[in-house]
Amino acid sequence: AILKKREYVLRELYETEEVYVSDLRLVCEGYMKHMMDPNADPPIPESLRDRRLRMIFGNVEAIYEWHRDKFVRELEACIESPELLGPLFRRFLEKKMFLYEAYCRNKPVSEYIVSEHEHYFQELRHKLGHKLQVPLLGDLLIKPIQRIQKYHLLVKKILKYSETANEPVIVIDSLLDAVQCTSIIPKNANDMMDVGRLQGFTICLSFQGNIAAQGKLLFQEGLIVSEATNDKGKELHVFLFEQCMIFTEPVGKRTQFTSPTYHYKAQVNKMRLEHEDGANLFIVKSNSNKPRSFYCRAPDGRLQHWIKTLSSILESQLNFGMRLENPSAFMNDEPPREPSAAGVPNLFFLFYFFNPSFSPPSDCWWALRKAESVSPSLGDRQELIPRTQRPHAKANTINLPTSARDDHKKANSAVSPTSPPHANVSTNIKSNKRL
Repeated sequence: AILKKREYVLRELYETEEVYVSDLRLVCEGYMKHMMDPNADPPIPESLRDRRLRMIFGNVEAIYEWHRDKFVRELEACIESPELLGPLFRRFLEKKMFLYEAYCRNKPVSEYIVSEHEHYFQELRHKLGHKLQVPLLGDLLIKPIQRIQKYHLLVKKILKYSETANEPVIVIDSLLDAVQCTSIIPKNANDMMDVGRLQGFTICLSFQGNIAAQGKLLFQEGLIVSEATNDKGKELHVFLFEQCMIFTEPVGKRTQFTSPTYHYKAQVNKMRLEHEDGANLFIVKSNSNKPRSFYCRAPDGRLQHWIKTLSSILESQLNFGMRLENPSAFMNDEPPREPSAAGVPNLFFLFYFFNPSFSPPSDCWWALRKAESVSPSLGDRQELIPRTQRPHAKANTINLPTSARDDHKKANSAVSPTSPPHANVSTNIKSNKRL
C-alpha cells in the first residue's frame, strides 16, 4: 500500500510536468509566436518591439525546449526507477540551473512591462482564445518559478514513502540527494529574483548577462554599514558575488504579495579585509583610485560567516594569481576549481588583480573596452555621459566571445533587468558615490 502511494506521487510528478510543458507551449507557440509575426492582429505596440519584446519572455523558449525534449522523458523513467531522481535533479542543479537563474533575473522587469500593456495582452488573449484555452500571459510567465518550488514538495513525499517502505539504501540515498537539490533550486531562483530587482547597477559588457559576469551569488543579507568608525551607520542590503560586493538600499517591505527593490549605492571589486579579535564588525577597504572603507556590522551569529567567506574569496584569488604568474610551480598540485558564471573572464579578472600593469592585446576577444557611464532606470531613455578611460580599466569591463554556446546564448537572451529598457548600450557604473 505504501509503495502504491509512492507510485501515485511519482506519476503526479510526471503528469504535472507534462502540464507545465503545455503551459510553456502556450507562451512560446501562442503569445510569443503571435507577437513575432510582422502582420499580427492585433498589431504589437511600438513600445513593445525589439528589446522590450525580448525582455517580456526572457529565455523561456530555452526552458521550454529543454523540458519538452529531455526532462519530461527522464521524469517518466523515474516512475519505475525512483532511484534515478537523485542524479536527475543533481544534473538539473549543476547543468541547467543557469537557465532559471537568467529567467529569474529578468522576471521583475518582465512583470513591469506586461503590467504597462495590460489592455493589449487582454486583447491578444481574446484573439488566441478562439483556438486555445489561453490564460493571462502574466499567469503563464510565473509558471517556471512555481514549478521549481513544486518539485521539492513532491520529492519529499516520495522520500517519506520510500523510508516507510524500508527501500534499499541506494534508493534512500538517491532521494535524499534529490530532496537536497530541489531545496537549493528554488532558493537560487529567489536570489536571482532579488538580483533582478537591483536598480542602478550596470556593467560595461556587450554580453547581455552583465550581472552574471560578477560570478556566483554567494549570499545576500542586511548589514549595518558606515564609512566612519564613529558613524551610527545605515541598514543596507549587501549582495556578495564571487567577484564583487554590492551595497544597496532596500525600498519597500517583503510581504506575501510584494518584494522590495534594491537601489545601488556602491560596489567593491578589489578589496582588503580587516577584522580585530573581539570586534563586532569587519572592515572592507577598496583598492581603487579613490579608496573607501566600509565598516560592516552583521546580524547576531553571522559575523564569522562573513569573515570566513570573504577570507576564502581573497585566498582563492591569491591562489589563482600565483598559478597564473608562475604555473610551473604548481604543476603537481590539484588544479584550481573551474571559475563559475563568467568563465575565462574570471581568470583575467584575477590576473589583472595581481598584474595591474598588464595590458591585453587589442585584437584579443577579452580585451578591455572603453566605457561609458549611464544613470540606469527602468523607464526613460538615459543621457550618456562620456567617460575618459583610465590606463587600467576595471576588470569587469570585459567583452565575451561571440562564439558562446547556443544554450548559454538562449539562457541570457533577455536584456538584463537592471539595464534601462530603451538604452541599448554597454555601460559602466561609478562606485565612488556616497552612501
